[in-house]
Amino acid sequence: MKKWPKRIVSMLLSAAIGSCSLFSAPVSAAVSSPPYVRGIFIVPELSSDTTAEEWEQSLQNMADIGVDTAIIQYSFQTDSSSGNQAYFDYWQQDTVGDAENHPSRRSQIGRILAAAQKADIQVYLGLQLAEREWFDGNGYQNYDWLYHHYWLSTDLANALWDAFGETYADTIAGWYLPFEFESTDEYKAYFSQLTQVYYGPTTAYLKGDARFGGLPIMISPLMYWNDNKNDWQNNLQTVLNGSQIDILAPQDGIGYGTQTHATVGDWYRVCRDAVNAVNRTGKSVQLWGNCENYSRLRNPNEPLETERIKPMAIQKFIDSMNIAAPYVDNLITFSIHRWDTVQYYNREMGVNHSYYEAYKRYYQTGIRSVNIADGYFVSLQGTEGIPLVMNPYANAGLTDGLASGTGWDQFKGISSGEQSFTMEIRFDDPTVITSISSHYYQDGSAGIALPQQVVYEYMVRSGNQEQILTYTEIGRQTPTGSESTFLSTISLSQPVQVDGIRITVTPGGEWTFLDDIWILDCPYTPSLFE
Repeated sequence: MKKWPKRIVSMLLSAAIGSCSLFSAPVSAAVSSPPYVRGIFIVPELSSDTTAEEWEQSLQNMADIGVDTAIIQYSFQTDSSSGNQAYFDYWQQDTVGDAENHPSRRSQIGRILAAAQKADIQVYLGLQLAEREWFDGNGYQNYDWLYHHYWLSTDLANALWDAFGETYADTIAGWYLPFEFESTDEYKAYFSQLTQVYYGPTTAYLKGDARFGGLPIMISPLMYWNDNKNDWQNNLQTVLNGSQIDILAPQDGIGYGTQTHATVGDWYRVCRDAVNAVNRTGKSVQLWGNCENYSRLRNPNEPLETERIKPMAIQKFIDSMNIAAPYVDNLITFSIHRWDTVQYYNREMGVNHSYYEAYKRYYQTGIRSVNIADGYFVSLQGTEGIPLVMNPYANAGLTDGLASGTGWDQFKGISSGEQSFTMEIRFDDPTVITSISSHYYQDGSAGIALPQQVVYEYMVRSGNQEQILTYTEIGRQTPTGSESTFLSTISLSQPVQVDGIRITVTPGGEWTFLDDIWILDCPYTPSLFE
């Protein structure tokens, strides 16, 4: 992690840019002030090849940003069409076609528990997931299907405890039931059956077996903004009253798109009302907020693998926490794969380093930067299909919001031959901007040159068509000078609402070294970067 020079820290904490501060004040919340997440989901399918050493570093990184709880979403996947996948030595052998390609898949639960124990993180063990049958096959409507999964859940819990209960008794904090019911009309007629056939008997078994010690049980349903909130409250009370569920952790739906920041607070209020009503009968159910840290925004220039682990904008995520915090007892997020910087798959994609560092700075200081670019994924593309070469010794994040010093290793080194390359950020939501900056380094003796030209554009989508974009040039610069660094900035004469920005760099030498992109919605002041 790059260090803040003391001069810059002092300046950033007190500077004003026109009428707005570089950092905004924390927002008070019931959970903490400012709010932070303490729990994080792990999706085993996205980490089938993660080594024990990678898990140790990954979970220690999570502990360093205040995470004390990990929720393994599931330990076993069952699918009547594509087969089964187990993430520990379960008698239900893997039957999917790629099982032989993932020899460490069945070691994942053990590796996660060992790493969590070392990092002092508590773990909720997820039982089985059957997404196709639950969602596409409407399994929640089928008595026999639900009864089978009640049996499978108890069998799975026994197998997990036999494998890990004694070794990790101090680490296993509870159970997670992965099936996600919704607020939509399709579920309304089935909450009693769902409770009586699955949630009631499954939770009774988990609470009744003395080996498990009455560990708490968590669920995380999904809410849609345009459904009936009264029905949702009543249906939640049906499930909670008819079962021994201890933690209700509704998904906020901001990443998936079932809620907006304008609507989700009211839905959490309804969840709080449901929990309070149930607790007046003698229960002690907790309400947790599951704030999603991903965005469904698509970019055809990126592979699906990138989209699956790309994070939500850090500013939007902080807004989500602020909205949920007054209503909930704890905040968790889905999922670790948008924050992780260690696991091979994420490290090679290079999508999450800036996001982790930007959130870590917020966690450590309680101060929120108004740099719009913070934490965003930057799509780097060479023109005419020319592949870009990254310098392995200069690989700083482009949107971690950390001001650079003068060391070359505090920049990202890119080689594109004589061809230009682009840096593109697509915003999660339409955003007002006023200025864009990017920072460059030069060292002629090492073949590191300032760009010949830097062109700035903003983009606007055509209606609801995410992939139909219009690019408008803001301005261009020709960096010059003998100083080791050059700050390039273009300001708009008037604020403009846009859907993203693109910076096109024409190299001036073998290597182009650049650092953070700064996007502001208030006037630019040169002294900020001096």
